Amino acid sequence: MGIFGKGCLMAVLCAIVVGGGLAWRRVPAEPAAGGDVTRMPSQPSAALPAVPGATSSVTVPASVAASGQTLKEQVETLLATDDPKDAYAAYFLVKACTEFGRDVEFKLRDDRGNKREMTSIERQQLTRMCSGMTERERQSRLDYLAKAIKGGVSMAALSFAAEGPFGDPSALATRSEDPLVKEWKVTAATQLTEAADSGDIATLIVWGFQLLNGSDLAPKVPVLGYGYLLAYGLIQADRLGARDVSAQTYKDGSPLMTVLSRDLSPDQRAVAMATARLIADKAKRQHR
Repeated sequence: MGIFGKGCLMAVLCAIVVGGGLAWRRVPAEPAAGGDVTRMPSQPSAALPAVPGATSSVTVPASVAASGQTLKEQVETLLATDDPKDAYAAYFLVKACTEFGRDVEFKLRDDRGNKREMTSIERQQLTRMCSGMTERERQSRLDYLAKAIKGGVSMAALSFAAEGPFGDPSALATRSEDPLVKEWKVTAATQLTEAADSGDIATLIVWGFQLLNGSDLAPKVPVLGYGYLLAYGLIQADRLGARDVSAQTYKDGSPLMTVLSRDLSPDQRAVAMATARLIADKAKRQHR
C-alpha cells in the first residue's frame, strides 16, 4: 500500500484540497482567521461553511513529498486497490503535480492540515516526485475522477464541476454553444444533483447556492436550491447538535434563510422543506 495505506487514506483526502477555478459562481465561504467573507447581495451577516472552490491552489501533505516515491508509483499503488476512494486520491495527486508545475507559490500541509511554505529540500522532493509526469498521465486524472464519481465518493462531483469541460473551466464562457460543452454541463449538473440527493454535505451547500441563484452551469431552480440548503442545516443539526452555527444559520426561518427564500411562496417553501427532510433522513440512515 505504500504511503497510502488504508489507515491514512482519509487523512490524505482531507489534506489535499481541490483548488479554485469554479467557472460557474463562487459561493460564500468561511474565511481563515483575519480573512474576508465573500457574501451574496443582500445577505445578512452569518457564519458560512467552508466549501471547495474557495481556495486558490491545490496542496499536498508534506509526507507525500518526502515519501521518495514517484507520482507514477503512488498512482499505481492507489489504483491497484480498485477502491473509488483511492481513485479519488490518485486524481488529487496528479492534480497537485499539475498545479505545482505552474505555481511557484505552491504550499504543503503539515500533520494538522495547516498550509505552509515549502523548504528548499521539500521543493526538491516534490520536483522529483512530479517531474516524470507525462501529458497522458495528467489527462488520466479525469479517468480516476470518473471512477470516484461512479463509486459515490464524497465531493467527487464537485471536483468534476471545478475541472470544467474536459479540464478547461474557461470553456463554459468561451465555448458555451459548443455541443460537447453543453453535454458536459448536463453531465456535471446531473452528477451534482445525485450527490446532493445522497446527502453529501459539501455538494448540498455549493449546489444549493448555484441552483438558488443560477450560474454558468445551470439555470435557477430556486425551490430545489433552497431545499438543499435546508437539508444541509438539518444534517448539521443531526450530527453536530441543534445549536451548531451551521444548523442555526441554515434552518428555516433564520435571518439568512428568510432572505434567501423571499421570492418563494409558502407552498414552494413547504416543498423545499419536504425535499430537505427526505435528504436528511437518508443521510442519517447512511451515517449511522
